[in-house]
Amino acid sequence: MAVTQAISITRHPYADGSYKKMLIDGQWVDAASGKRFETLNPATGELLATVAEGDAEDINRAVAAARRAFKGAWSKVKPFERQSLLLKLADLVETNFEELSQLDTLDMGAPISRTRGNRLRVLGMLRYYAGQATALHGETIENSLPGEIFSYTLKEPVGVVGAIIPWNGPLGASVWKIGPAIADRLHGRAEAGGRSAADLAAACGVVHGSGDSARRGQCGARIWRDRGRGARLAR
Repeated sequence: MAVTQAISITRHPYADGSYKKMLIDGQWVDAASGKRFETLNPATGELLATVAEGDAEDINRAVAAARRAFKGAWSKVKPFERQSLLLKLADLVETNFEELSQLDTLDMGAPISRTRGNRLRVLGMLRYYAGQATALHGETIENSLPGEIFSYTLKEPVGVVGAIIPWNGPLGASVWKIGPAIADRLHGRAEAGGRSAADLAAACGVVHGSGDSARRGQCGARIWRDRGRGARLAR
């Protein structure tokens, strides 16, 4: 016989109804337009937070910050340093996982048993990507031309990438997009729809806390509410 068991969950201090800004270029900032919107608990309708509503100009600001980081210190960070950064991030996520899973549930409505059940998956992905930071390399290829000649390939970061985070799994989706970007010196912009606004902002706060000045601009959180913003990001 199936038995229903109540699982206790308390209101997270981050979901206190207060105003949450966007993270761009290492700073928590307002939307350029000044617009805000409310994010609500889908189970109760309770106000979780008022969130800065990103627009095309905010995408431009985020991309410009990422390009500055790409041309600066971040693209020169060595594989071991990137690996260490991801391992530190994994430790921070592990320490804060209960709070992050509660925010996932409050913000987008998944059962707490499901969001808590993602723990090993999320931490495993981060530590896997940490290993990839030192495992990504090119090849030396024997050349058939006469003489002592060889060919080689070299893998290099291409620049700025945009990551659109779905509403139904913001923590896990953030990890599997931000993780590879850090591992290979790309520059990730995490973008979420309105239903996962508060938890993405909290997750990027953890990312922001794991780095130093060399990582400034490498990861940002921006929130939007309609398809037009996603189309702008894709362009």
